[in-house]
Amino acid sequence: ESLSDWEGIKACFETSPGIFSKLTGEHSMGDMMQKAYCVLSFLEAHRCARNELPRFFHGDDAEVQQQVASESSAECSQAEEILKALPEDLVMLARTEMFARKLLQEQLHEVDELKERGLLTSADASKLGHHVQSELLTLLHRPKNEWLALKDGAK
Repeated sequence: ESLSDWEGIKACFETSPGIFSKLTGEHSMGDMMQKAYCVLSFLEAHRCARNELPRFFHGDDAEVQQQVASESSAECSQAEEILKALPEDLVMLARTEMFARKLLQEQLHEVDELKERGLLTSADASKLGHHVQSELLTLLHRPKNEWLALKDGAK
């Protein structure tokens, strides 16, 4: 049986608009933004999975590894078609926001590591963590149209 996870996601787009906001609890974005996040997440998950294939398939399993990678790439090609149909600025906003969230999450992790190694006091780690959490909340709750307006104003 071949990979077919994209079919299920695409079916949700077509039959149940808004389903992803129900799953994530994020209701401030429209259907197009949800599609952008979903497709970008799908593509990233498949990229990571393809990078991990060698850990799971060894030596004589090279043919199976190649088949899985090929099927994954085909799934991603289908997903990219949805992305191409979305407004370019919306996709760029989704990419940028996802990247910003990842960077902020990495900062939180770094603060925790520095605290564990004794390079930050608990009080300092708490202050830094609070600041990063505040930025994450700003990123999460600012309406998407405001981000696009900020981008347009910067031109």
